[in-house]
Amino acid sequence: HRDINATLDRLGLTVPTWREFIVGLGMGLLAFGLMIVGSIIWTLLSSPEAISSVNETSMELVSAYGDTLLMALLFAFLSGFSEELLFRGAIQPVFGLIPTSIFFGLMHVQYWFTPAILIIVVVGLLFGWLRMRYSTTSAITAHLVYNFLPFLLISVLNTTS
Repeated sequence: HRDINATLDRLGLTVPTWREFIVGLGMGLLAFGLMIVGSIIWTLLSSPEAISSVNETSMELVSAYGDTLLMALLFAFLSGFSEELLFRGAIQPVFGLIPTSIFFGLMHVQYWFTPAILIIVVVGLLFGWLRMRYSTTSAITAHLVYNFLPFLLISVLNTTS
């Protein structure tokens, strides 16, 4: 039985330092950039039908939670917090970086049987590295940025068009 401090320590939850926050922000941007590059490569190599299926799923998610940037930020925070708490905080210390990242990818069932699952595994590896090097809190920051950027970009594009 752990007290609250031991539990927070075990999960890697800390009050982030400025450095951890900046690193989490940077890794979220890097993960998003890798996702864009991976998506471009996949688009060049795949059939339009395969890409259309994943794009439809992604757009449904964005439209369901992206009515306002505040709702999108809330979605990005809640999903990033809960996934990182589970995968990086609870599972990774027991099973390690690679198995946890693969499991993380497989839990994103909307991308199964597509190359997008590889992108999610790579993103999971980045978030897992953050957990090992800094804290789960840094991974949460990166995940929030990664999840929020699509909503932000779509909002900006819709405003300018």
